[in-house]
Amino acid sequence: MSANLFDPDGGQVNMMNATEWQQIKAIVQQALDINPEQRTQFVAQQCAADPSLRDEVIAFLKADQTLGDFISQPAYLSFVGNALSNEVEDLRIGERLGRYEIEGELGRGGMGTVYLARDEELNRKVALKILPAQLYRHPGSTERFRREAHIISALNHPNVLTIHEIGRADSIDFIATEFVDGITLRQRITAGGVTIREAADVGSQVMAALAAAHAAGFIHRDVKPENIIIRVDGLVKVLDFGIAKLNGSQDTSSESTPVGDINFSIGAGTPRYMSPEQLRGDALDPRSDIWSFGAVLFELLTGQPPGDDYET
Repeated sequence: MSANLFDPDGGQVNMMNATEWQQIKAIVQQALDINPEQRTQFVAQQCAADPSLRDEVIAFLKADQTLGDFISQPAYLSFVGNALSNEVEDLRIGERLGRYEIEGELGRGGMGTVYLARDEELNRKVALKILPAQLYRHPGSTERFRREAHIISALNHPNVLTIHEIGRADSIDFIATEFVDGITLRQRITAGGVTIREAADVGSQVMAALAAAHAAGFIHRDVKPENIIIRVDGLVKVLDFGIAKLNGSQDTSSESTPVGDINFSIGAGTPRYMSPEQLRGDALDPRSDIWSFGAVLFELLTGQPPGDDYET
């Protein structure tokens, strides 16, 4: 799978591209063709070297449990594939969007492309997230895109990614955030050798960010290693509040996601780190985020996730 967002090696992150979709589709199709009792072992074997790939496959298999035969239809695979291949025209290095000059691409996926850019007025690097053109006709997508920025900006916490601007230029919606020079917690886990002291330091900073979100009334709903970045100076940043919800609002763990011209619901979040109530689709409160981070902390200390059966 792609490297993680803000990867110092410049990889693409935590976002599905057409090549990755083909890999996921092949595994999902094979899994649906075998006995359900054998799927857990099959997925574990096929994705043993790539936890992110495993989580994507599990998400689609879980969707199949909700949608029945719909996921196995070629039409489903076709319009998802078409949506992934229908990419917005790339911004080129040196091109300007408002006061930002593009310096490179950091990552891309269904909900946006992220560029490294320079703010010419303040002479600083930023991460510029652009909404894909094919989603402009879906009001829910633009709402979610802007909601993430408003949630993050409302928190104003050192362990939460800083929003510089929510803007529009040349008919393109964008979010400008601080550029984080560091590695994701996934990369740190993969490197190994995490000490208890280091884990405690990372854990205390993540919990501080979540406490700020919970105090403001938000539940993150997707706490996982890919959404946590350790800066080169040791400061931890929690990312991706795109599926966060207000605590106490009418909500379940699934949401309508636009693909092509059709909406379908799949669970929001990453199954490996979901609390039991989130997996069940029950109403959530801040304890769900605490459960999720407990699973992350377990993996940080042991190098292994707390459970390997995606159906548990």
